[in-house]
Amino acid sequence: MQKPQIVSPEGELTRPAHGLGPIVDGRTRFLVLGTFPALESLDEGFYYRNQIKRFWGQALKAVGEFELLDNDARRKLLLENKIGLWDIFGCVERNNGNQDDRIRKAKYNDIHGLLEKSTSIQYLIFNGRNAYDWLKEDRLDPFQREMLRTRRLQSSSGSNGWFNHGVDWFEFFSHVGFKRVR
Repeated sequence: MQKPQIVSPEGELTRPAHGLGPIVDGRTRFLVLGTFPALESLDEGFYYRNQIKRFWGQALKAVGEFELLDNDARRKLLLENKIGLWDIFGCVERNNGNQDDRIRKAKYNDIHGLLEKSTSIQYLIFNGRNAYDWLKEDRLDPFQREMLRTRRLQSSSGSNGWFNHGVDWFEFFSHVGFKRVR
């Protein structure tokens, strides 16, 4: 998939859509990075609202029961488990739809700045190939930091026909110490 045109400053976007702020605190150990929120997520002001079953119900199954929770309870359970959420892009210009190929222009979030402030983050977990590949191509700093591990997992996007019901997510979180039984 072709990467969108990367812009800076935001003024280069004609019809900018702004993303959501990071969900992190001083204890965050794992930062899950997607590409950019879906329209449903932007409307509700919370991540993965279009992926209740895939992201909340399957990808994070090893961590806890997120699927039936409201946004406040999800945020609380994420932070209790030292998991944060954000996206690589903070602002985009896209055509109708949620898929990454609809993004025409994008401005990166300040991931470097967040990592400087949130020194407890030990893992960057990428929700899919595009977030991983595009950030790595343009912003090597997160990938070169000592004591920071990166992991690309299968995209929980509804357009990913190869999604394996969160098996790789379950295996990763189990490997790093989550003991939830499937």
